[in-house]
Amino acid sequence: LTFEPGGRANGMGRAYSAIANDGFAAWWNPGATAFNRQSKLAGSHIPWLAGSGFSDMYYEYLGYSQYLKGIGNINAHITLLDMGTQEQTDEQGNPLGTFHSFEFAGNVGYSYDVIPNQLGVGTNFKLIYSYLGPGGSPTEPDGKAFGFAFDVGAKYQDFLVNGTNLSLVIQNIGPNVTYIDQEQSDPLPMTVRLGAGYK
Repeated sequence: LTFEPGGRANGMGRAYSAIANDGFAAWWNPGATAFNRQSKLAGSHIPWLAGSGFSDMYYEYLGYSQYLKGIGNINAHITLLDMGTQEQTDEQGNPLGTFHSFEFAGNVGYSYDVIPNQLGVGTNFKLIYSYLGPGGSPTEPDGKAFGFAFDVGAKYQDFLVNGTNLSLVIQNIGPNVTYIDQEQSDPLPMTVRLGAGYK
């Protein structure tokens, strides 16, 4: 949920929420898509930790934004982290076979320019599935979890000076993710982004 997609955004040191205007915008700032007036499509495939001996780890992103006149923008994107195949062993280190780990999030969103060409607001709703691996015994549950989260964002264009944009984004608002039981649950990586851009 915190792997930032997009070569342009990463090339700018991830200082992107205030100027996002492409197919990756819905991930960075759902409010920024309110100003899109064209269909936007973006995708990326990243071999994760390439060159470090992990040849089967990948991060995938596919996003789409569609403007509907008088309604606003509808956004959707999916992210996938494939952590590859790993060996399973028992407590004594004896091999038990292999398993495949991955994490997935499917997102749908909506945005609207509440002040035309100036203030855009938007939100994403995401469903999350994580599969870390099988249980260590037939009676132990698998290491898998379902969850959900929200993003909210806003972008203000031409703030005080033409070409100056401001943004505020809060990502991954939601309940803890539980793999085994509630006492061992983990919080979502909630992230707050405050940005400014000038052209």
